[in-house]
Amino acid sequence: MGIFVKLFGQKRNITAESEKHFKIGINCDNSGDLNGAIYSYSKAIGLNKYPMAYYYRACVYKDQGKYKDAIKDFKGYLKYGSSNSKEAIASRVTIEELKSEITRTSSIKGERSKDLCPKCKNNLIITAKNVDGFMGSQKHECPNCGMSIVKLKP
Repeated sequence: MGIFVKLFGQKRNITAESEKHFKIGINCDNSGDLNGAIYSYSKAIGLNKYPMAYYYRACVYKDQGKYKDAIKDFKGYLKYGSSNSKEAIASRVTIEELKSEITRTSSIKGERSKDLCPKCKNNLIITAKNVDGFMGSQKHECPNCGMSIVKLKP
């Protein structure tokens, strides 16, 4: 039984192969290779529904602004992981926060912008148009870090 299984008290028997992919995912995540992390976490999940891989992949999706994917994975953790863990509590709270954020951004405009946030490189969301009376202007907001940018029509 691997160290991660001992630490996180998984309900399932985690294979060595699944744990290997989970560890690779953590290394990719820590080095900023989010696509590599998602790939490795997905491999761990595919091998035998590794609960912590669901949780960590959900966190990556959340950081990327992919809230619906994050919610799905947090629910995956709740289904396969320990129900009393700090991750389970965090998953429940985060699911509600993400649902609220999805509702908030979609009720404003919610249109995805083609522009990326200069701070965290996530897609911006258009939250207002014709800002301060400037026709064609748009207010863009980052769902991840909250940065706001107003773009004026040239």
